[in-house]
Amino acid sequence: MATKRAREDDNGADGDNSDAEDVMIEMPPPPKKKKRLEFEKLYLDALPSSEYYERSFMHRATISHVVVSQGQDFIITGSIDGHVKFWKKKPQGIEFAKHFRAHMGSITSMTLSHDGLYLATASVDQSIKIFDIANFDMINMIQVSFIPTCCEFIYQKGSASLNLAVGDATTPSIFVYEAKGDGSVVHEMKIHHNPVLLMKYNHVHNIVLTVDSKGFFEYWNPQTFKFPSNLLFKFKMETDLFEFTKAKELPRSLTLSPDGEYFACSGSDNQIRIFRFLRGKIHRQYSETVQTYQTVMRNPSSVFHLDDIDFGKRMAIENEILRFHQAVDEKFQSSYQKFQEFRKKLADALLAKNTQEDDPQALNPFRHDQSSSSSSSSSSNDDQAGQLSAEDAKELNLLHTEMGEVLTQRNSVAPVTPIFDETSNFVIYSTPIGIKIMNMVTNKISRVLGFHESAERFLSVALFQGRTRGVAGTVDFKADAEIDPTLFCTAFKKVRVFLFSNRLPDEGGEDKSTRDVLNERPSEEERSAVVKPAKVRLGSFATIHTTKGDMSFELFPDLCPKTVENFVVHSRNKYYNSLTFHRVVK
Repeated sequence: MATKRAREDDNGADGDNSDAEDVMIEMPPPPKKKKRLEFEKLYLDALPSSEYYERSFMHRATISHVVVSQGQDFIITGSIDGHVKFWKKKPQGIEFAKHFRAHMGSITSMTLSHDGLYLATASVDQSIKIFDIANFDMINMIQVSFIPTCCEFIYQKGSASLNLAVGDATTPSIFVYEAKGDGSVVHEMKIHHNPVLLMKYNHVHNIVLTVDSKGFFEYWNPQTFKFPSNLLFKFKMETDLFEFTKAKELPRSLTLSPDGEYFACSGSDNQIRIFRFLRGKIHRQYSETVQTYQTVMRNPSSVFHLDDIDFGKRMAIENEILRFHQAVDEKFQSSYQKFQEFRKKLADALLAKNTQEDDPQALNPFRHDQSSSSSSSSSSNDDQAGQLSAEDAKELNLLHTEMGEVLTQRNSVAPVTPIFDETSNFVIYSTPIGIKIMNMVTNKISRVLGFHESAERFLSVALFQGRTRGVAGTVDFKADAEIDPTLFCTAFKKVRVFLFSNRLPDEGGEDKSTRDVLNERPSEEERSAVVKPAKVRLGSFATIHTTKGDMSFELFPDLCPKTVENFVVHSRNKYYNSLTFHRVVK
């Protein structure tokens, strides 16, 4: 009995524990702490805040590129006609410094060295120009035998040679030149299967990132020209670098954060993707599609709500830009395909003639001799063209001309270029409703610039932060070296560069007209746009034909021209036809 009692007690004890477990209530997990950026207000104070652009300055043609040399206090702009302008940052605003007629064709690429000392521009005229920014002077010219698509300085700080990598529009090759040298090719590499369109050098990790025309990314070391060993992945399948190819979209732009930890791309699907550089993983993604804004506009209480007319105009421009880029992409692929077919035709001809068996590419005009200088490279290209038949040489020239026209058209509408602030906590990019400043830590919109600038669709942006160097010899040097964060923007089909700062544009008085500075002579198109429209010829009498008879009226255009013009225009447009009189006053 004692044993049995003990078992019953044990069972009872077990039963009590099971009851206690059944009664226990699971507590909900503690709420996740909202991510917060420390010193956010301090960081935002170092960024532009004005809702309207303060000033705008002109080029002679549509501006396609704008870059900022932070350390030298220079802003450089380039237009589709090959002109380059240097602007000096002042304590407030900018002033013109120098104007270069740098190229005979459209500028395809404009890049700064990571230390802000040198500038390189490439053009469809098959030339590359090197500038010394501190002295705002051109220091070298490199003539190439191909059409460059992009260029990037790939040298480390303190390096003896200023290497410059250049992409070719007609082959997948990347050519490396000495920026201050005689134009000889230092190295040629082929890691892509299609022409390279985007290229950036990460000086923090000493890695170059390139993107080709099919949306494939490649990392490589600028010294060994091989896959870097300091990346945090071994295979691209471990990353999100195939995101564009999976979505069948193309990256339009490529920018790096100052700390080297992120890179940003704007896609042909109007998505902004922020990647972690070393891991290749997507960190943030922002949708700026037309469908997204249509959803936003359905909510009248939204802070970004626009009236129907304004929203319709902006979406029409957005659709026009989208169709433009799609058409240009198709033209580029078609032109590149023609080069491929032409190359194949030459190779088949060489094989048919059974010549140059040891080097079947000897007569290929797409081959670039690595040991030739800029002058010899040009002459060798001429010699190769001379070895072709007259028909083939003519076809080659036509192909180069066609590709140049495609790239010129491609650069006439600058892509949306997201950039980072100096802390790498904020990403800044243009949208249909203005320029967004996104906090990547909290993943929220911090502010929107130019929301009310409905006449402009801003595209590329460049940011100046920090203090200017001031003006030597002034009484108050501190005042001349004040902080003046300024954002420089290009706009759709505009010949102006726009400046956003912490100041509103001048209002009232004579200064109101200085918001858009006329620093260039207006073009014929602009002059014709300001010509007064011809007045509508207004009559003095009008006759209304009705089912009950005709009625004659006398008009007084001298006394009430607007009313008479309104009536006459509507009558000529047959607006009143078949209308019923709703009231007759006797």
